[in-house]
Amino acid sequence: MKKRVSLLLTVLFMTILLLMPMTGQAATYRASIGQKKYTSIQKAIDAVKDGETITLLRNTSTTKSVTIDKKDLSFTIDLNEKSYSYTGDDTAFLIKAGSITFKNGTVSVSGRIMEVKASAKAVIASGSYNGYF
Repeated sequence: MKKRVSLLLTVLFMTILLLMPMTGQAATYRASIGQKKYTSIQKAIDAVKDGETITLLRNTSTTKSVTIDKKDLSFTIDLNEKSYSYTGDDTAFLIKAGSITFKNGTVSVSGRIMEVKASAKAVIASGSYNGYF
């Protein structure tokens, strides 16, 4: 009887293990809007709605440029006392449309920090920005 129970528990355990999703590493969240977390600042920007704040959750280093094209939207990127480092070849933030306020952190770029098109507005409320505009 003990052998049967042991075998049954082993089979049950193995079945549970096989049914669990194989996700590899846990997601590393970089930004949030309220309680919703995102794996990149670009994904958060793509999801942001008018009046919301995107909060950086951790120090972030990337080679990918961020494009902001949010016509008729106004939102804030709160760097949350974190650092955002861009080492790519283009502009770190390409702002095509929308009104964006940056605050509370450090942006370090080897080149241009941001390019703001005529239909867009960028406000630097606070923080440290290393690079050129």
